[in-house]
Amino acid sequence: MVDFFDEQNEGEKSYPVQAKPDGNPPWWPDGVGVQAAASFNAYGAVLYWNEAIDNQRGDVEYTIYWDTQQPIRFESGATRLEAVNYVEGRSHEYDCMYWIEGLSPGTEYHFAVRAIDDAEPPNEDDNTETVSLSWENWNATVIEDSDTDVDPLKMSLAADAWGRRLLVYYDEGSALLKSGYATGSDAWNIKSLSADGEDAPQASAALDSDGNAHAVYFDETAGNLIYGFDGDPGASTDWMLRPLDDSTGAAGACNSMALDDELRPVASYVDLDNRLVKMAWLGKSDAVIETIAGLNGDPVFGDASTSIVLAGGIPTVLLRDPDNGRLYLATRNSSDPEQLGIWTVEAFLGENDYLESRLVIDEDPDFDGGYALSAHTFDDNNAARIDRRIGMGEWNPYYFHFVTGPVGDAGLSISNDETVLTTLHFPSGWLNIRTILPGKDDAFLTVTDGMSTSEAGSEIYLVSNFQHHAIRYDYGVVHLDGAGNLVESRRQVPEFD
Repeated sequence: MVDFFDEQNEGEKSYPVQAKPDGNPPWWPDGVGVQAAASFNAYGAVLYWNEAIDNQRGDVEYTIYWDTQQPIRFESGATRLEAVNYVEGRSHEYDCMYWIEGLSPGTEYHFAVRAIDDAEPPNEDDNTETVSLSWENWNATVIEDSDTDVDPLKMSLAADAWGRRLLVYYDEGSALLKSGYATGSDAWNIKSLSADGEDAPQASAALDSDGNAHAVYFDETAGNLIYGFDGDPGASTDWMLRPLDDSTGAAGACNSMALDDELRPVASYVDLDNRLVKMAWLGKSDAVIETIAGLNGDPVFGDASTSIVLAGGIPTVLLRDPDNGRLYLATRNSSDPEQLGIWTVEAFLGENDYLESRLVIDEDPDFDGGYALSAHTFDDNNAARIDRRIGMGEWNPYYFHFVTGPVGDAGLSISNDETVLTTLHFPSGWLNIRTILPGKDDAFLTVTDGMSTSEAGSEIYLVSNFQHHAIRYDYGVVHLDGAGNLVESRRQVPEFD
């Protein structure tokens, strides 16, 4: 309505005025359309762009186009994805990003992003900015050939943002625990970790910020938990070994390891003879040994399990009781190894047949409490899930996969930008690989990949860093291939401008 003064009748009158139709599409204040693209796995890509603005209506959505022809056939021929659930603030340079999956390896694709408002009818901008991308499948490198008898369920893998990878595995043929180390695309350096005469079928690995290698393993012959340090894992030098727990009993099975701020090992493990879950923390001189909890059932490797992280510097352990299949979360009251610790144990998940569980820590000062805990489990209801807790808040489950039939192994890795990589390994040898990212409005984006292996069992890693104003991902899987070789299947998002 428009009001004005009527001089003849000395009063105000109101007359309806038809609103002007909105015929203007949103506009781009900082870079028009799509800005960059990178391959994310064998079947997917990630696109980056900046926000568009609509002065009349405010709300802006985005439509993604991709085509195998150039120029892109916007009117017909190109694939069109409307109102995409994009992710904000994931790059140093760009405002928005989005994952696309279901693409074909070896095919060149051309991508475009257009902005659209919510007018009736809607107005979409007509920019023709495109980026192009093509990539190949997983890159496989043989670590050891099929002459090595490796149990893929008894491996431990660590990786960092500098491209360094440390693998600890048991060669049943030679009855030796071995380590493998690689940097970038260099060949793997293999050497023995355990001492002669030790039967050490299970270990945990870690890399510190200086590239030093750390490992703990269970010497079944002596019944001890052993700690190993290697300051030059890429050379032929020997590991330096020392006992962490040499007490009476079979102490050291089902072990897991983390490093504190002073790069000292903190390990959780099971004392098989005494049915105890314990912690060993290397202090200024000797290791501090503490009992975390007792187990009701007889612990057997693969039945009981532990997974340790340092949450805000405080040891936190996810453990499984073989008697009832229940998962428990145990938290120490102190971050000081010299101070006697008191452990609080809480039921994490109810009675179930949890085939695999893994606890990881995501340090981030933006979180309330400074960190987030994530646990990956697969239960007898055929439900793969990730439970996430920020600080000391409530656990929030996210079910990301439902299958029919058994699953032999599961893995979880979280990069330093909160992207989640998971694996589900089926007895048939098929490895399902999923990349999961918390998205806009608490939604989740999932990219699915997979590969064929000889049998169940694998270790995975996912690391990320910022290069050229965008996130670069480096991720891979160590597994047995169809010929029985121990291989690393690796993908790396290439750098782009």
